[in-house]
Amino acid sequence: RMGKSGQKHSAKTKALLSKLRTTHGCSQPHKGQRYRTWLAWRMMFQRCHNPNHKSYKDYGGRGICVCEDWYEFPPFLRHMGIKPAGMTLGRKDNNGDYYPANCEWQTHEQQCRNRRSNTLLTFNGRTSTLQQWSEEVGIARDVIGHRLKLGWAIGRALTTSPRQQINSRHLRICASLSMRVT
Repeated sequence: RMGKSGQKHSAKTKALLSKLRTTHGCSQPHKGQRYRTWLAWRMMFQRCHNPNHKSYKDYGGRGICVCEDWYEFPPFLRHMGIKPAGMTLGRKDNNGDYYPANCEWQTHEQQCRNRRSNTLLTFNGRTSTLQQWSEEVGIARDVIGHRLKLGWAIGRALTTSPRQQINSRHLRICASLSMRVT
């Protein structure tokens, strides 16, 4: 099969899958950052090239591949370095393959913001997730989402403070009540 980046991986992939258990090169097999780095590499490879892996459908099943340079652990380690504590292997372009220019060690928060399920909004020429806009403008994510479901324009949903919204609703209610009284 051919990946998006053009690498062939069939016989070579099968051979690598069979030796994934023993190639991390640690003197103590289950300790240290080098081992955790190897686990990240191994899981990356499994997600992309092992149809029996639980996440294969979201990676290899979508055509996401590992570059041929990273079919062995030492080149991956040279490119990425030791996995920092609390970080995970992430791709900058969520739809791109695993290769040096597209990968970095990311925090859990960064990983969460780089999911296909995120709602992306473009406002004033900038695209960010709904959560990022919420944090930036100081309006709850659920409030912005509800406004958009009601058909509000993105700019209005992001720039109308909840206080303004309540005040204008209050004025409309008062105006309708005063019309009834007279």
